[in-house]
Amino acid sequence: MSELIVTKDDVDALARYAGLPLSDERKQAILPILQSWVPAANELNRRMAQDEVREQLPCTIFAFGNRG
Repeated sequence: MSELIVTKDDVDALARYAGLPLSDERKQAILPILQSWVPAANELNRRMAQDEVREQLPCTIFAFGNRG
C-alpha cells in the first residue's frame, strides 16, 4: 500500500477546516511533523486492525482535580 504524502495544500486545508489562522511560517513548520505523524498513525491503525491484536485497546487515564 502506498502512503499518501502530506502536502502544503493539505496543511492549508486542515488549518482552514479547524479555523486556525496560521501564518505561512507556522504552516511550513507543521508540514514535516505531519509528514512524519500521518504515516506512523496509519501504520499503527493497520497494526491494531490485525486479528492477533484486535481485542487489545489502548489505555489512557485522565485524572481531573481532587477526587478525595
